[in-house]
Amino acid sequence: MCADFNIDLLNHFDVIQNSQLPPIFAKYDNLVHWSPNEVILDIGCGSGFTSKEFIYPLIPEDYSRYVCSDISQAMVQEAEKTFADYPKVFFQQLDIAKDLNETNIYDHIFSIWCLMWVSDHVKAFRNIYDLLVPGGGTYLIFVEKHIMIETILELLERPKWQPFVPNPREVYPFPYRNDPDPVASIKSMMEDIGFINVQVYLETNTFGFSSDEEFLGFLKALPNPLHLMTEEEQEEYLKEALEIGYANNAITDPT
Repeated sequence: MCADFNIDLLNHFDVIQNSQLPPIFAKYDNLVHWSPNEVILDIGCGSGFTSKEFIYPLIPEDYSRYVCSDISQAMVQEAEKTFADYPKVFFQQLDIAKDLNETNIYDHIFSIWCLMWVSDHVKAFRNIYDLLVPGGGTYLIFVEKHIMIETILELLERPKWQPFVPNPREVYPFPYRNDPDPVASIKSMMEDIGFINVQVYLETNTFGFSSDEEFLGFLKALPNPLHLMTEEEQEEYLKEALEIGYANNAITDPT
């Protein structure tokens, strides 16, 4: 079984991924329309750093409650530390792809860098729809395809590494990775569920890592099988990952 996200490494190296967020919010935050006393849910908050840096500043001061949620209890506990001095921020362990007992609670639901890790998007989006109050809104940012995931999946196709991760698409779902028209797929799915005024945008970039250290640090921050390997196997695995990373132009400015 792959190790879960490494909280310390994720906090350190997520700034690389988060560098993509300011232009996205600058371009699309006008899509969010607020009302007084809103109750807000953040799905996949992780350690809370990204939420505090990018979502929380958007929220009017007269909000009622902001709920940080994550499938991982360890992440929820980290988010509690991040928002320790925020009395209207609450915390909940939540798997958005499981059956939920609650409905019609939240005025707004946000999620950043989370939903690409969910295999069953129909279930997840139905839950999001059910959790929203009538007229509520959702603002979701997730990845269609990531050069790091492409590198990892290519590495795990090699016979010597396959036994460590027999079902890589379960560990790295990225459900729209091979979709020729993800915008249409997501829009159609959401409208079938019942969402209205659906707006889906695909942004592309030339994201890359500036060094071997950044590349390997981010790889180790993600779920991985390194703990199942001998020290020699770990070195070989990381060496081959770097080789594929260079071949895929994932490392743009090596030092």
